[in-house]
Amino acid sequence: MNPLELSKQSKARLKKGSKSFAWASWFFPKELREDVAHLYSWCRECDDVTDGSTLGWHQNLNGLSRDRVEVLEYKTQLAIHDPEADVDLPFVVFGRVMRKYDIPWVYAQDLLKGMSQDVQNTTFQTFDDLKIYCYRVAGTVGVMMCYLLGLKNSQALGNAVDLGIALQLTNIARDLGDDNRVGKNYLPIDWMIEFGVDRDYLLNPAQSQNLEALCQQLLKEADNYYKSGLRGLVFLPWRCALAVGMAAFVYRSIGVQVLKRGFQAWQSRVFVSKAGQVIALFKGLWFFIKTLRQRFFQSRLTTSIDRSWRYLGDICEKS
Repeated sequence: MNPLELSKQSKARLKKGSKSFAWASWFFPKELREDVAHLYSWCRECDDVTDGSTLGWHQNLNGLSRDRVEVLEYKTQLAIHDPEADVDLPFVVFGRVMRKYDIPWVYAQDLLKGMSQDVQNTTFQTFDDLKIYCYRVAGTVGVMMCYLLGLKNSQALGNAVDLGIALQLTNIARDLGDDNRVGKNYLPIDWMIEFGVDRDYLLNPAQSQNLEALCQQLLKEADNYYKSGLRGLVFLPWRCALAVGMAAFVYRSIGVQVLKRGFQAWQSRVFVSKAGQVIALFKGLWFFIKTLRQRFFQSRLTTSIDRSWRYLGDICEKS
């Protein structure tokens, strides 16, 4: 398949999977926009396969969820190390991105560890346990994006991880109802005990106030991670900072809608209206403008990215 067709299919998958991120990605330079779409395509494939929503090449695994992740890992490594490997499109394009930007394998490996937790229906005793999962399935994507963006400041990698964690916590709050209906629960067990929420009756209106209070705490934590994540925008090239900032504010507004709707937010999927998206985009633009002075001074910092990823790698080992 020629590069033009590869790019076309990856972009189509990004647009279908996340309209907010697809819109914001247009602020990236063209070549970078294509590579971002390729990265997203692989992440989406991993998510779909572990959820069981993608059939095809892995359907001969007799429903063994753990085997699905093992095949994902095998095909991913094959695509990275062999440019001519006969694998599906998301793996082909991801392999090219990994080689092009010399992204350490540890981040893809950590993401797949998170996918393994998903298919094993792992529960989280504490918020720290949940945070490790969020790092794996979303923070790792933030770090890989840093490599695509040519980031040089070490502090910014930590900010990227925090932004990924914030996005995933927002996902969890939004999808709480859908997840519960398929037997999944991402809420920390100790929080559920503290707020008096019974998992077996999670969507029972009788405990709606308790569940809303717990979700408010979850989104409060998410907001703290958004603040940290957004501080990292000062290290990005201006167009990339604008794209990431706008996408973050649009996604952040999902959490706001969840809080506004309360218990009703989990009866049907929450969407942000076009007007709400425009407002969020302008908030992202205004945040970017306010960072211009700081960006001038931060641009003088050139800490090695190698030092940064070893530091984050130590965190990965502990997790």
